[in-house]
Amino acid sequence: MTRRKPFHIMRRATGNGRRATDREETPVETEQKLQRLKEILREMEKITKEIGMSMSQLSLAWLLANPAITSPIIGASRLEQLEDNVDVANRPILAQALKRISEVSKPDWLREQEQMEAQSRVFREQRRSYWQKRLEEKR
Repeated sequence: MTRRKPFHIMRRATGNGRRATDREETPVETEQKLQRLKEILREMEKITKEIGMSMSQLSLAWLLANPAITSPIIGASRLEQLEDNVDVANRPILAQALKRISEVSKPDWLREQEQMEAQSRVFREQRRSYWQKRLEEKR
């Protein structure tokens, strides 16, 4: 019976802990990701100023409101941080603020999919309108 190599050893064989199928990011891709993260942080800063919460409180509130996340992990290293994070459970947060965070942090592939679906809806409506006009002309 042959033993299988542990996955971490196989990854090490490709160098830098990367899989052989992974490719290096180009500088343009890295810059795009950085700009995207800055955009998300700017929006979160606006929201924290509007509702009077810290960034960690807002992040935790968003995680708690997200039904896909079952147990957010708090990374507090001091008692003040823990108290700050626990305080989130006692503070109401506007659904609109949570929606803004979800919208700005939406992955690019999901944004592209939503844009394609919107374009498809417009096209279907235009096609339906065109054929309705054609039917009315025949009558």
